[in-house]
Amino acid sequence: MLRRFRPHRAAVLAISVDDGCESIGSASIDGTVSVASISTTDVESVDLRRPARCVALDPEYSRRSNHHFVTGGMAGKLILHERGWLGQKEVVLHSGESPVWAASWRTNLIAWATDEVRRVHIGRLTGQGVRVLDASTQQRVAFVARSSSLRADIHPCSLVWASDRQLIIGWADSLTLLDIRDRPRARHQLAQVAAAAAVGGSSTHFVGEVAAVLELDCMIAGVAAHGAAFLVLAYPADDEAPTGAEGSDTYRRPVGRRPELRLVTADGEETSADGLNLPAFERYSCADYKMAGIAGDAGDPVFHVLSPADLLVVRARDAADHVTWLLERERFAEALEAIRSAGSGGLAGHDAAAIGRDYLSHLIEQGAHHAPDLSHRSGSYDQAARVIGPVLGADAEAWESYIFLFAEHGRLGVRVVDTPR
Repeated sequence: MLRRFRPHRAAVLAISVDDGCESIGSASIDGTVSVASISTTDVESVDLRRPARCVALDPEYSRRSNHHFVTGGMAGKLILHERGWLGQKEVVLHSGESPVWAASWRTNLIAWATDEVRRVHIGRLTGQGVRVLDASTQQRVAFVARSSSLRADIHPCSLVWASDRQLIIGWADSLTLLDIRDRPRARHQLAQVAAAAAVGGSSTHFVGEVAAVLELDCMIAGVAAHGAAFLVLAYPADDEAPTGAEGSDTYRRPVGRRPELRLVTADGEETSADGLNLPAFERYSCADYKMAGIAGDAGDPVFHVLSPADLLVVRARDAADHVTWLLERERFAEALEAIRSAGSGGLAGHDAAAIGRDYLSHLIEQGAHHAPDLSHRSGSYDQAARVIGPVLGADAEAWESYIFLFAEHGRLGVRVVDTPR
């Protein structure tokens, strides 16, 4: 353990780490936001006076002389905080009547989510959704409207940058991919932008474009980029609603569902799904889970799934993991085939000869005790006779051991293929 931080008096709802992993920010339900150095005792704290829901550090926070971070929460404001040699400064980037639920910062782009609804003189303008702002000019880049009306505190928004120019938005049962592109300009517009910059004006040259919208059959508790696909921390959609008034004797919270990790392609096709063995998942809801991805020691992505009581480390399966999975299910033939397919080098941690002998013992044991009828018993012995040659090769002692085993079960009459000479 490097350091332990306890800057808050109540639960922490969000954390943020800069790109250098030198500073960590945390936002608490007690209304305070803290940014601490991991290697020194330097700590900065602000009090929003309302529960804080999110914090996002400038990716270059520790490398700049002026430190920047944004905060948001139940006060309905997204605030840019700056600390430099001349003291601290706050700039309100967004202000509304509804909470700011999430925020994320990549390069000079800041994204945040709110479920605010504004009214105008004619009709109604709905401001629910995700906004993206260019921090260098403080100009709006994009707005993505929220498609679901489900409560944001129960079904939280996930904002994850897949790259410097691509934002993944997971909210309720909707997954949106937003591309940030250069804004096309005519020559005279470029001259106007240059003139504005020369006199201290501001203009952004980015524009957002929705590349894909996927509707899933689950609630999204977290999301991350995984190659060209999305890794989704999925919470099965609720069929059961709470009963009674909250806080009353008749109130009953629905039983929690087991969360899953699903791999979803950009076309919306689900290619894999795994239930997570997290203890006491029945007590937790969608909002109780978080997921984050980092680069592992070998450069491969590593994902962390967090529940109120447990932290689960998730890595992509390799061929050796697949063989382990097959062996756990006693699918020996498929495991041997997977090892052969790996080539002459085999797979680390797996001995083809040992697996083959386990397979033989399994077949003989199955023939002796577990086969439901005589035909299945004979089939198990016949299969053992077919594979014994490739498995044992020229190992005379192993052949002698298994021939005695066949004899003990009265199966010396089984035709063995590839008997050594």
